Amino acid sequence: MTGGLFFGTLAALPAFGWGLVPRRASSWMPRPAGLAVAAGLGALAIGVEMLAMSALGIRWTAVRIAAGPLLLTALRLARRGRDAGLGWPRAGLLGSAALAASLAVIAYAAFTTRATAADLLLFWGAKAERFAIAGGIDVAFLRDRNHWGLHSDYPPLLSCVWAFASLVAGRFAWGASLGTLPLFSGLLVLAAWGLARLEQDERGAAASAALLGALLCATLPIAATAGNADPVLLFFEGTALLLLVFARERPGATPIAGALVAAAVLTKFEGGFFAAALVAASLLTGRERRNRWREAAILAAFPAAALAGWLAFCRSRALFDFLGHAPRLYVDAGRLAVVVRGLAAGADYGAAWAPWIVAAVLLLLARPSRGLGLALGAAAFTAAADVLIYLTSPADPTMWVAWSASRLLLTPLTCLFVAAIASRGGGAGARSRSRDDRTQSAASAAPAG
Repeated sequence: MTGGLFFGTLAALPAFGWGLVPRRASSWMPRPAGLAVAAGLGALAIGVEMLAMSALGIRWTAVRIAAGPLLLTALRLARRGRDAGLGWPRAGLLGSAALAASLAVIAYAAFTTRATAADLLLFWGAKAERFAIAGGIDVAFLRDRNHWGLHSDYPPLLSCVWAFASLVAGRFAWGASLGTLPLFSGLLVLAAWGLARLEQDERGAAASAALLGALLCATLPIAATAGNADPVLLFFEGTALLLLVFARERPGATPIAGALVAAAVLTKFEGGFFAAALVAASLLTGRERRNRWREAAILAAFPAAALAGWLAFCRSRALFDFLGHAPRLYVDAGRLAVVVRGLAAGADYGAAWAPWIVAAVLLLLARPSRGLGLALGAAAFTAAADVLIYLTSPADPTMWVAWSASRLLLTPLTCLFVAAIASRGGGAGARSRSRDDRTQSAASAAPAG
């Protein structure tokens, strides 16, 4: 019962975020993508709300946290006829089977504990459980030097969302927390399926989603990500990138992408590097100079505000640890060789680098497009950031790289697969069909008379 309530709360994240989806975006967004976007905005809303409550000294309760987002959703649903978007695309038998098989393997690996690591017990779960018991971000617990391994200034979003689920369920459910892997993997696949439909026909969109699902199936379990923040981070990053690849010039797409990148920043330190990478890539691939700078400013504003809020909280509570020190690079031939060898080993994923080989083959067959350039740029910048991260420690990084490389490389690898999906754009025919779908949706949403 407890596990069901815990997992059900996480699965209900779209209900907490639907009221935050801009109305101008919901008119063109296919339902699978709308569900994923609403889940992302719901997680962000809950996390920001809980951070604000802790800053103001307001004790967390499930009702206090849920009331605001659910009220917004109720108001939106009361007017749902005015913003009905595109319906569910058809995946076909082959596409449906491929999607189901990938997610089934991920779920099996997660719930049989074949895909988790000690971080669940020693970091993410411990913080979430303590925060739920304390009814807020437990500053004294984080300050205790005996708990230094919990990293007092580490971004709090996943721990907050899990604490909220714990308040609903009555306690933290360790087994159900493993469900974040199949849940957020499924949401990312839904985002790809829906957003690809804007540029591809239904069969092509299903194939694109299946391709991304196969990547997640091949990498996330072997990287031991069940119960960790990596699937959540990848969902935020991947959905933001997919929005810019397939819906870059559609109303509301860029602010939503910026909000999802803000959620990534509040999930893991690596989210900040992805935010910088995406902003840089957007500046390099925008069509017009004025629009490039406007888009980059919107993309940067959301994560900058999120990071500033967390830094202000840490400063006011004397929680600075890693973020309290200016970064410094330690570069020499020996250290660089250790990092490169470690990254190469982590990139193997137990499959002789097959995911990278598949991505390379697909990209060799790619058609030029702005979406392709944006995704490739994000991949290149995040890969460079992965190398730099390991060069910031004065200690020997051998164990650090061995422990985390396969997880850090998930972001640039996913960007490469999004680039491959973007290169499969259906051209004018698919765009024409997409316009027809939008016209039909608008006609069906219009009041009679």
